[in-house]
Amino acid sequence: MTDFVEFLNTTRVGDFLKSKDMIIVESSSTLDQLLNTFYQFSIFSAPVVDQQKVVGVVDMLDVVNFIIEFSGLKIQSNLSLLETNPQKFTSILGTGGNLFSESTVSTILNNRQNKLFVVRNVDPCMKLISIYNDIITKVFILDELNEIINLASQTDVLAIVAQNIHLLGDRKKFTVEQSGICTTFKKSFTSETRVINILKEFLDNNMIAAPIIDPKTSKLVANFSITNIKSLKKDNFDELMLPVLDYLRFQSIKEKKRNLSCLKENSFYPLTCYATDTLEYAIFKLVATKVHRLWLIDQDGKPSHMIGIDAILKNIALPSMDVEKN
Repeated sequence: MTDFVEFLNTTRVGDFLKSKDMIIVESSSTLDQLLNTFYQFSIFSAPVVDQQKVVGVVDMLDVVNFIIEFSGLKIQSNLSLLETNPQKFTSILGTGGNLFSESTVSTILNNRQNKLFVVRNVDPCMKLISIYNDIITKVFILDELNEIINLASQTDVLAIVAQNIHLLGDRKKFTVEQSGICTTFKKSFTSETRVINILKEFLDNNMIAAPIIDPKTSKLVANFSITNIKSLKKDNFDELMLPVLDYLRFQSIKEKKRNLSCLKENSFYPLTCYATDTLEYAIFKLVATKVHRLWLIDQDGKPSHMIGIDAILKNIALPSMDVEKN
C-alpha cells in the first residue's frame, strides 16, 4: 500500500492523462440545448463560457435543482398537491415544459456555489483524489498559463490504479468487504416511486444515484441516476410523473428508435458484485464498464451497499480519510 501512495504522490497529472476534446457550453444556451449536448456526448457536466471566458461548471445535479425549483417542490403546498392531486400536478408540468426548455444555463449558475475545481498538470495524482467525492467526479486541468487544457475524471484515475494493480500487493486479493470500500447508500426506491419524487430526494440528500428495488421482493431491478433525465424536452416534461421503472422502460424504447447503442441501456442491468468478490475484481469491472458504482447484493439479489470509485480511491490512497463503512 505504501508503494501505491508513493506512486500517486510522484505521478503527475500530466504524465498519465490523455488529451480529450473539451465539450463546453455557452452561458446563453437553453436547457434544451444543454441536455441535448449532455445526451449527445454522454457527459453530465461541462464548463460554461461567457464571452470566451470560463465562468463556472454546470452539471446534472444543477439541472435537478432547477427542476425541483421550477416545479415549485421547495414549497410545502406544492409538495402536498403532488401527493393529493397528481393529475393536476402532471398538467402543471406539461404546460411548463416550454418555459423549462427555454430557460438558460446562466439562470442555473446564478446564486449558487461555483463548482470549478482545478489542479495543474504538474500536480501529483494524489491531489486529484483529495478533491474527488461522491458528487465531484471531474476536475479540470490547468496549464502554466492557467488555461483549462483537460479534464480528469475518477475513471481516469482508477484506470491508472488498474494498470498498476501490482502495487497493491496482497491487498488486491482482499474481498470488497475486507477492503472497507463498501459504503451504505443513502436511500433506495421502489419501482413504483415517481421520478419527480426521486429527484427531490436526490436534491435533499445530495445524491446522484440510487438502487431501484422490487416492492415485494426487495430485489435490485434497476439503477436510476441523474443522467437518466438527459432526454427531457419541452414536450415530455410531464414524464417526470411516471413511476421510475415505467420511465426507464419508456426511455429505453425511445433510445432503440434512435438506434442508440445498447451500452446506454444499462439502467435495467445494474452492475453488481458480491461481498466475496475481490478488490481487484471490483476495480477492473468499474474500469472496463466505465460506470461510477457497483451495487453490492446478497445471494437473493437484494442490495445492501454501494461500491463507488471515490471510496476505492480514498481507501487506496488516503487511508486516514473518513470513508463511510458498514
